[in-house]
Amino acid sequence: MSNGSVEGKKISITMPPGWEPVYRDFGSHLGLLYHCAVIIDKECKGNIIEIGGGNWSTPMLRELVSIRQRWLVTIEDNLEWYCKLCKCEYPFHKVVLTKELNTIEELEVEYGRPFALGFVDAGCMADRVPWFHHLAPRVDILVAHDINAQSFGGDSSVISAIKSFKYCCVDKSSPMWTIALSNRFDIYKSFTQVEGVW
Repeated sequence: MSNGSVEGKKISITMPPGWEPVYRDFGSHLGLLYHCAVIIDKECKGNIIEIGGGNWSTPMLRELVSIRQRWLVTIEDNLEWYCKLCKCEYPFHKVVLTKELNTIEELEVEYGRPFALGFVDAGCMADRVPWFHHLAPRVDILVAHDINAQSFGGDSSVISAIKSFKYCCVDKSSPMWTIALSNRFDIYKSFTQVEGVW
């Protein structure tokens, strides 16, 4: 069970066995990310794009897409992480080494549809901001980890992008928050409507 506050309210997310965050500050994004993946699975059956692979998110997302035979594409700009992720590619998982934003358009063509869920967790916030802006209008749900006022220095363009979404859900259970944004899905409201089973 992963608990967090969403816009000041308590939420409770049931995670599959073995995916519960072990440490308070590591893997703290899994609950909200998993919940958003469930919404995408039920509502639009889309593929997932991950900007920056991770020890927690990539294995979980990889498992989820392989069950449904959808695609997870992980974009990595760090050569060390790229090599690490390539060693454990699964069916329906592709790892791409690039810093180029237009890669997303090429991948959408390659996989025959836009990405439904975008997850941004690459390097430092300065590296994340361009991806954040590029993905925002392209995906049904955008999830970003390690995002709070301190992490992006109050960057007004990020604040502006966040405010441009109709729905916002923030998990503040860790010092580094996870945020989910959408113009299509009321993510907070869906906590009472979506079963946490993939």
